[in-house]
Amino acid sequence: LDLFGKQIYLPSPEVLLAMKLNAVVQRGEGHKEEKDLYDIVALAQYVKRPVELKTLQELYTPDEESKEELNTILTKRCTDAWQWQSHFGISGAVAKKIILRLVG
Repeated sequence: LDLFGKQIYLPSPEVLLAMKLNAVVQRGEGHKEEKDLYDIVALAQYVKRPVELKTLQELYTPDEESKEELNTILTKRCTDAWQWQSHFGISGAVAKKIILRLVG
């Protein structure tokens, strides 16, 4: 990325997604979970190119405990009562499917 006449290097969407997927499980803070999940869905839905799932799944390799914790968080946070509709125009169920598709 060229910005203000300088070359700026940014991590790929797959690296950012792997970091966010790890963070959502490790932080343990409700308001941070919400932000991390929003960031994950936004990255998955709005990057200029499709996410390379194989690359993401090579970068994000959670243990069984982390997988279970992610599922618990998704079950709790991806409800239609939550504000997915106002932020993204999708239901919580769709948001959950997007995230689960990323992690395989």
